[in-house]
Amino acid sequence: MNEARAPASRGKLVTTLVGIVLFFFAGIAPTLSWIEFSNGIETLNVETVLEMRRGGPWVVPTLAEKQRINKPPLTAWFTATFVSPQTVAALSTTDPVARDDAYRQLAWEIRWPSLLLACLTLGLTFEMGRLLAGFRIGVMAAFVAGSTFMFLRFGRLATLDVQLSFWVMLANVLLLHGLLRGRWWLACTGSGFCLGMAFMAKGPVALAMSVAPMVVASLIVRWWPRVERADDVALSDEPSIQRRLPIAAVVVGVVCLLAVALPWFIYVLNANPNIADAWRREVTRVGASNLEADPFYNHLGGPVYMLPWFIFFFVGLMMVGLSAWRGGRNAIILLSFIVVPIIILSFAKDKPIRYLQPLLAPASVLAAVALVGQLVPWAQRATIDRWLAIVHWVGLYIAVVAVPVAGVYFLKTFGGEPWFSMSTAIISAVAGLVVLSVFLWLSRRNGSLIAVGTVVVMLAVHALVLVGYGRSQGGRADLRPIADYLHSTSIDGVVVWRDGRTRPPPMDLFIYLNRVLPIVDSLDNAQRAVVMRRSGGTNTAEIPNWMVEKSWETSPGRKWELLRRTNDVTTVPATGRSR
Repeated sequence: MNEARAPASRGKLVTTLVGIVLFFFAGIAPTLSWIEFSNGIETLNVETVLEMRRGGPWVVPTLAEKQRINKPPLTAWFTATFVSPQTVAALSTTDPVARDDAYRQLAWEIRWPSLLLACLTLGLTFEMGRLLAGFRIGVMAAFVAGSTFMFLRFGRLATLDVQLSFWVMLANVLLLHGLLRGRWWLACTGSGFCLGMAFMAKGPVALAMSVAPMVVASLIVRWWPRVERADDVALSDEPSIQRRLPIAAVVVGVVCLLAVALPWFIYVLNANPNIADAWRREVTRVGASNLEADPFYNHLGGPVYMLPWFIFFFVGLMMVGLSAWRGGRNAIILLSFIVVPIIILSFAKDKPIRYLQPLLAPASVLAAVALVGQLVPWAQRATIDRWLAIVHWVGLYIAVVAVPVAGVYFLKTFGGEPWFSMSTAIISAVAGLVVLSVFLWLSRRNGSLIAVGTVVVMLAVHALVLVGYGRSQGGRADLRPIADYLHSTSIDGVVVWRDGRTRPPPMDLFIYLNRVLPIVDSLDNAQRAVVMRRSGGTNTAEIPNWMVEKSWETSPGRKWELLRRTNDVTTVPATGRSR
């Protein structure tokens, strides 16, 4: 895959990068307020931001009015910057319509900055692909990444992983400019700052996804035997500049990293000498939760999140792997960005797939490598490339039909209704088939339209899924009905009773109340209390002098109850579903 072409102009590079960012941002931004704050990881950030905006501390933010010192605060700082005080104040109105509007505005203000970072990461994916394999593969890699299940699932949420992915990718691109272009001062100082920011987003895991793969790749390139045609898969479109790494640049880079990353941790450690053990638990996840350790191979399921580019990812992996075996420098670097972090993360106790978000960029470059065979007219494509295209298009046809069908017959809202009406499903499926067929026909001559068509279809399917998911249990905040009920009666004096639990309630209760309720272990001094009813736990209906004022079944086998002292009860006990 030798792209012996003149380097792209700076204007073309900037235009392409900006176009990629704006295209994906415009395609996803309208959906940001469709889903309530129902993601458990996101709600931790949202509640932290609300407490900051209600007058809480910024240097060391709080969560449920307790210092949040286990995690660095960059994501909370960044998110809170874009949330207006007027929006936060409007969350407490007793008018349910106005309150709904305020929460939709909050969803927009919370999520659009995170989405922008995610889209900027797509631009960095383009730059990584361009540096390692040329301009065309860079563009294809950005389109691949932006249409994957991984990006569409997590890129729209205001989480630590989106923040981490951006800073890690920016650091990696700068390091590639040093390794491949000899711009070591820019690479070391810039990546030092970026890794300091990544450290402030999620801690030392950033080093496992940036410095570690670069060091491993450099050692392998230096000692691995090189054979003829080593770079037949991953060649840069610009000549490589071999320039010795200045030690002074490394020192300055390390100083930049430490200057950004350490002050907050030193400040917190000075005020909380025992926090070091909690940080160790957060990094290793050993003791951070009562859950059993995930199997060491758990992250090997990550390629599923590359859908709909699953088959191109594996073909690209084989192609780049062969080039690396022959000693291809860029192929070794690309594989190191994927393999080294996965090996390191396999030693951690918890291994959710979302931890792999920073690896989406190199994985998409792999898939883009296999897409190069599609960039010629159909008649000129090799047999394997034709079969890859057929399998890919068939998968897209299945997706545009399966989602509407599942939304009618299998997927239900919380009230038990189908996601979609029959007419909505038919119109969606027909429109998807027509659009897909047009792109399929055009791609026979212009192979790059396989990427464009996939992006358009996946963005449309993503929007359709969010329409139905927003009405389902998963897309709704479990405890919002409790908050709405309290807004309509009275919030004053209500507490959360632990009932033997050690953890606070889900943060969506405090988010939709726009205040933190006292969390107590005893009902002695309480008048009303919110409690989760558990199997085998206290039968709250038989607590002396207390009765159930209202209950909500938020999910099968899980019920929340609002209790009131019997001498204050003036209403008939009632039960109900959440919505």
